[in-house]
Amino acid sequence: MVYGGSLYAGGILGVKLIAKNPCKKLVVFTVGLADPQNTDYTRILKKNFPPGGTQPLKVFHLRGGIDYKNLSIVHRGMMAMVKKMSIGKRPYEELSDEERAFTDTYGGKVDFTGRLSIGPLVEYVAT
Repeated sequence: MVYGGSLYAGGILGVKLIAKNPCKKLVVFTVGLADPQNTDYTRILKKNFPPGGTQPLKVFHLRGGIDYKNLSIVHRGMMAMVKKMSIGKRPYEELSDEERAFTDTYGGKVDFTGRLSIGPLVEYVAT
């Protein structure tokens, strides 16, 4: 099974579905704003896949994009709440890579997607 979810405040969207329906061969991909080359996902993976539960065989991290102008009022409110609760008034230097990416792009439009980035995932699943 291949499961993908976006990253929100250290959580992988919809990952509880996997916990309720475990499988033996799980491949996971995440999508977030932070650069996967410079981000440590250890804490996020431990939080979302605790020991004793379903564990992915392989995890891929992809960059996504966001355009706040096109978000619904509910989603804009959720993003404001995430910013307030997860980042608050901490100095920029103390933020994680994911939190910095969130702060840098907050309120604007950014697109880090690219067709080639999914290549390693497709290749892994195909073999």
